[in-house]
Amino acid sequence: MKKIILFIAALAVTCSCSETEPEIPGNGGGYGESDIPQVVFSDVTASSFTASWNPVEGAGSYRYEVTRLTDTGKELIALEGDYKETSFTLTALQPASVYSVRVASRMQGVTSTRWFEGEVTTTGSELDLTITPVEKYVGGYVYPAASVVSSDEGVYYWVSAVPTDNADNALAWIQEDVDYSFGNYGSWDALVEAGLIMNGSGTSVGFNFNGYGDFLFVAAPVSSTASGISVSSRLYFSREFFASGLSSTVYYPAEKSDYLGEWMLTTSGTLVTSDGYYASDPGEIFPVTITSASDGGVLELTGWGGDRNAYAGYPLKLDYEEEDQGYGRFSISLPQKMTTDDDGVTWSYYAWCTFYGGSSADIGYFPFEESYADEIPFTVAFRGSFGNMNKTMIKVFGSQFTDNIGTGFLITALWPYGKTSDDEGVYLNGTHGEPMETYYLVRKDVADGAVLEIPESETAETSLSGAAASSGNDIAPANEAKTVIDAYSRMTAASF
Repeated sequence: MKKIILFIAALAVTCSCSETEPEIPGNGGGYGESDIPQVVFSDVTASSFTASWNPVEGAGSYRYEVTRLTDTGKELIALEGDYKETSFTLTALQPASVYSVRVASRMQGVTSTRWFEGEVTTTGSELDLTITPVEKYVGGYVYPAASVVSSDEGVYYWVSAVPTDNADNALAWIQEDVDYSFGNYGSWDALVEAGLIMNGSGTSVGFNFNGYGDFLFVAAPVSSTASGISVSSRLYFSREFFASGLSSTVYYPAEKSDYLGEWMLTTSGTLVTSDGYYASDPGEIFPVTITSASDGGVLELTGWGGDRNAYAGYPLKLDYEEEDQGYGRFSISLPQKMTTDDDGVTWSYYAWCTFYGGSSADIGYFPFEESYADEIPFTVAFRGSFGNMNKTMIKVFGSQFTDNIGTGFLITALWPYGKTSDDEGVYLNGTHGEPMETYYLVRKDVADGAVLEIPESETAETSLSGAAASSGNDIAPANEAKTVIDAYSRMTAASF
């Protein structure tokens, strides 16, 4: 049902009788002779306080219990049953809140029935959080994130991305995020270190979404409790924003000039061979530049593959396609010849494709020759379009052709491939090393650290007016069910 970040405690319990809950004075469970610890509160802030007392004569240790007084009862914050010191400090508290503190001495493992009981109120007024939807670069991609300005640097809070149509259920949504993440990370400190629990002003972790739609960032103050993490019912909302997930093929309005400039390109993986089997290494990041070609209708990309591609200086042609209502995108038709080297090998950019055999185990992987288009009606190998409203991220998807029995071809990678004068194939660098799609291009200033506010939009329908899937998928008619298999049989007779 829900998105989760890269990265996403249980409800605090109401005090009742159990082994770990407060002992009730006069319940007969302890001794009554010792002095009551005289507790003094100091260093009280909006999110912390210190409680201290003079040693009680004869006491070997102490028991203390702290609860937060809420509209619905008492929330156990901290409990120590055999504490050796005479002071403690609590942090990650809520501002302008009342905390009940109980302290008793212990002798020979028995807790006294004579308790100190007092209250301390944290300072500050009602917390104010101002939340702005932004986008930031993380690990090769651009993710929506929440830029938060807090009125109190000491208060901790949690941020979730909630679909607009679930805004009325935002508290339960945040609680589910907190419970899930606490189960995965195991502690308050680990969640703080991961950036999922925030304090002060800053920018949240990035959020990835399934599909697309209108969202709100919602924040709630949180506290570390004896049973996990307590989520305040006081919620803070950002304005609405529109976002789509990394795998979504939704595209946004753009003009040809928007594509020009310097970009950082991230691949989804690198296909290699190991012990005779295909394997995928992690993706790569390398700089590319897009310029306008002299013919006016074509864009050119240089730098493909970075240092691994000896022919990266040869431009890759991107055919710009102007569509209705300004939804411009580009397509890549392959192969594209680059050069013939001194050994007589002709090098071209190829679309590497995967044949899949439906219910059968048959599968193949090879460069897609231009002549195959007579058998498989691909119009283009790849399509690229903007993946966000700021026009700072481009997504490039490979095309796919599937017949009605589940067999087909998927364009998997874009990489140089050589042919000798005898039509024998030559791998670049002597082996497989194709960068796998999907490809993401992020504008260089954003990759260098610029954090941009997400533009305001009205609704998903308005934002996507005229938009469509950009993956270029095609479905073969029923009477062409054998086309894919027959074509693959002929293709496998070639030498790769």
